[in-house]
Amino acid sequence: MDLPAPVASGIKTPDPMQSLNMMGGMLSLQKSRQQLQIGKEQLTQEKSKAAYAQQAQQELKDGLPLIKDPVGSGIIDDQGMVTDNAQKILANAMPTTWKDNYDAFIHAAKTKVETKKAVLSLGADVRSNVASQLGGVITNPKADTQDVNNALDNVDSFYKGSPNEDAVKKITANLRGHNPQTLTGFVRSTLTPEGLAGTGGLTTPQPAQNAAGQPINRVPFSGEVSAAPGASYPQGLTPSTPQVAGATTRQVATGNADIDRATEVGNLQQVSAAALPLTQRIDQLSHEINSGHLAKMISESGNYLGFSSVNEARSQLNKDLGQVKGLAVARAGSDSRAATILEGYPTDTTPEQTTHAAMDYIRGTAKQNLARGKQLSRYQAEDPTGLRGFQAADNIMSRSTDPLMHEYLSLKPSEQAGFYRRNFSTPQQAQEFKDQVNALKKHTRVFE
Repeated sequence: MDLPAPVASGIKTPDPMQSLNMMGGMLSLQKSRQQLQIGKEQLTQEKSKAAYAQQAQQELKDGLPLIKDPVGSGIIDDQGMVTDNAQKILANAMPTTWKDNYDAFIHAAKTKVETKKAVLSLGADVRSNVASQLGGVITNPKADTQDVNNALDNVDSFYKGSPNEDAVKKITANLRGHNPQTLTGFVRSTLTPEGLAGTGGLTTPQPAQNAAGQPINRVPFSGEVSAAPGASYPQGLTPSTPQVAGATTRQVATGNADIDRATEVGNLQQVSAAALPLTQRIDQLSHEINSGHLAKMISESGNYLGFSSVNEARSQLNKDLGQVKGLAVARAGSDSRAATILEGYPTDTTPEQTTHAAMDYIRGTAKQNLARGKQLSRYQAEDPTGLRGFQAADNIMSRSTDPLMHEYLSLKPSEQAGFYRRNFSTPQQAQEFKDQVNALKKHTRVFE
């Protein structure tokens, strides 16, 4: 007997996984949408960050002129104090980022003013010497921050114990950790006459004034007080007062040229005196290292001349060489021998005789400066209120003699043979040098 077909035989039984698959697909789509939204938000944030970074960079660029001339821009006064308008000025230049940059900008501005004030307190010759000592780092393409710090250490050591020590330390402290490019900019913009004449953080110093608001001038070198043309003298001083009379005589009779030269020569005295024992120590260290005597003594006793290793002695030799290099640099512009020495300036590995020849010249430069100082003392003793004619006399000494002459005249006869061998390539050159020295001694007073 045939059974009838089930009514629902044509209906497909539902797949229980279909709903789960559909739900999974919906969840996957929702997740994709969420990820897409997150991606959009992240992209928006990245664009926002990039825009902010670009804005911050532009504002930093806009703000830099403020610290190039902080006094002129109004954020710092000429005493290094923050002005009342500093925040407003920075906010105008950097509306978005001024708060983030405020402390750094104020610190940089104060440093600029303090450094410039320290520079202005130094004599022109000291500024030139500092610039010269830093010149080795500036011109060395392989120099790095450590080389900058080493050069600054040499400058500090050179002026240790001198009247300029504190001012020099203020300058070098603000340069530590910088790269050679920063140092180059500082030397050119701050230590050179051109840089000092331009903008750079300080207003032009104004003369002091008396109670009536009239300028009070101080005579360079002596510091004596004189009145400006048409102005009255400060209280307690009259044209008949010896201080004023002397100042007036000095200005009229000699002019500033004699006084300026006297200042220059006076400032060289302590630097030159300090260089002499350094050159002698360099000669000794060079001999001890090159001869092998230092290594022998250290191996036998463990310590010799205060050194426990040859490398330690080499390090000290390089440091000493750096300190006295400035005296040769100062003459390089007008003296071909100085320029030649600088081209092959000694290091701890330089042959002994080459190092001795360089020290002959630098030691002679120091002795020439000291001789100029003695001449200045004679002028001061003979003409305490004038120094009339000192510049001309100093020119004669400086131009008619060279450093090797002053070194030669200080040597014992037993030391002269070695001096000739180091500094002259032929006996004829040595004889010509000796004849020139003898002629100057006989017919002039430059070696007195």
